[in-house]
Amino acid sequence: MKRLLLLALIITLINNAGFSQGVTLTPTIGYNFDESFNVSGGSGHISDNETYGGILGFDVKQNMAVELSYVRQEAIGKLSYYFGGLQISDNHIPVSLSYLQIGGVKKHPFSPSGKVEGYGGLMLGAFIVNPKDDYDDVWRFAVGFKLGVNIWMTPKVGLKLQTNLQMPIQDWGGSIYVGTGGSGAGVSATSTITQFGFTGGISFRFAE
Repeated sequence: MKRLLLLALIITLINNAGFSQGVTLTPTIGYNFDESFNVSGGSGHISDNETYGGILGFDVKQNMAVELSYVRQEAIGKLSYYFGGLQISDNHIPVSLSYLQIGGVKKHPFSPSGKVEGYGGLMLGAFIVNPKDDYDDVWRFAVGFKLGVNIWMTPKVGLKLQTNLQMPIQDWGGSIYVGTGGSGAGVSATSTITQFGFTGGISFRFAE
């Protein structure tokens, strides 16, 4: 909620200053499907769950926009791998996954009125993993693709429906500490992680 209030304040300042002729804010909710991947000496898994976040868009010219997006997912991670000849498994790792990205979006109106428009875009930014247990936080570069539709019910309020494909760049991983002596074992991903999901929200247009 604090992030959304900050975004609303930024939009208000931009709108009052006249820096942009088209600014939209979209609080979002969605859903990401589960994903399995290989790690050194074993495998890993991220559970499916709901997502929440927001999208801040700036129209730069007709049918083109720059968007800043934030998406967060609470999930359960699993790891199973061999270390020192022993199999180590952890099937319940509470973890927060976040994407903070910026990118370009190309719009395609389906009618002369522009009330319904399809769009697609490429996003670049950070993938942030925050485990709740004895694992290290991880930051990785991520590439994302989006495809969706905007339905403008009024000139200022619309409905956004979107599909997402996120691809954090290898190597995803962290450190797990096992044993009474506090010994450590490094774990890193050896295959690409891809997260597919859906997003929806109500868009508010603040300038035009």
